[in-house]
Amino acid sequence: MSQKKQKDATKDTEDTKDTKDTKDSTNMNKHNANIMKVWSEQGVDEAVNQMFVHPEKGTRMSYSEMRSFYG
Repeated sequence: MSQKKQKDATKDTEDTKDTKDTKDSTNMNKHNANIMKVWSEQGVDEAVNQMFVHPEKGTRMSYSEMRSFYG
């Protein structure tokens, strides 16, 4: 990866790692609200890990299955 692309990727991660600006999860479905809570308490890496685990069955999900839950 070029240095510019790598720097841009790092910037995106830094810009999106904080969920403090999202004050209200009442309009989210329960799955997205739970992931937002995990993200704010445990960080982006744990949130992404949990996004690939089925929220009801506990089984591993494919990318397309994950997107059906989390958009």
